[in-house]
Amino acid sequence: MVAGPFRAASKPGVFITMVAFFDIYGKHESVVNKKTSLEISGANGMSGGYMFALDSWLRRQDGDVALSFRMRLAYGQWDDYVEWPFSRRITIIITHLRDQAKDIRLPIRNSGHDYFKKPAPREWNKIMNTGDISWRTIEHNGFIFNKTLYVNVEFD
Repeated sequence: MVAGPFRAASKPGVFITMVAFFDIYGKHESVVNKKTSLEISGANGMSGGYMFALDSWLRRQDGDVALSFRMRLAYGQWDDYVEWPFSRRITIIITHLRDQAKDIRLPIRNSGHDYFKKPAPREWNKIMNTGDISWRTIEHNGFIFNKTLYVNVEFD
């Protein structure tokens, strides 16, 4: 369990799980000084019985660093008990430490069978993506706490 800014589900029937990206400043500096892009492994998680993996993606873009998220559904122990194909909207929420009104919601943009089908045993579905957000927006608006970026994965 990750200790970070708690958020309740936005309405009944919505599943939400927190994921933390540790040492985010160090990863950012690596992109600024050494690399053109860097994938940061978040965690494998479960929400509402669905297994998933969430990673963040930092890359240089137009004199700044852009941040986006990559997610995929995975085979899990509850797959026989949850609904397939997966039909919920997925939103990645960058969570502000003190002010929920400042949270940034990034919807997953992909659609199609290969993203939302029931995964085969020990397999992952295709990678889904969010849009980009500027590193400056994240850093200047207080989204990083103790060198950690907290995000929530919401299945609606």
